[in-house]
Amino acid sequence: MQAESNTAAAAAPGLGRGSGAAFVSSLDAKAQVFWDLSPRLMAQFQGRLLAVLVQERQQGVQNMSAKELREAYFKATGAWVDMSSISSTVNGLVKGKRVERLNFLRKCSVTGHDITPIRAVPKQQSLV
Repeated sequence: MQAESNTAAAAAPGLGRGSGAAFVSSLDAKAQVFWDLSPRLMAQFQGRLLAVLVQERQQGVQNMSAKELREAYFKATGAWVDMSSISSTVNGLVKGKRVERLNFLRKCSVTGHDITPIRAVPKQQSLV
């Protein structure tokens, strides 16, 4: 981060230390955009993500990793969503008891890493 800050200060005169301007990284900008989304848009994205999770379940997929869910969402909608948005939305769905994390590990079909899979809670599956 320090090297990134020094590079940005050197590339943009007047933005170095002591100029009063703060350095904003691309991660800061992405986080700000995410948090500026209206609650209505966030709820719509949660609903679409949940619908994809349920649709995959109806097609025989018992549970998914976040990366598998991202690929299924892309296949269903044509929209590529970054992993931070997927993860934070899944966390919100888990807190809202609409999605549950299962108590076992399995290999992710995308990365090959051990993951704790997720699935829509049975009540949510019947509603969609």
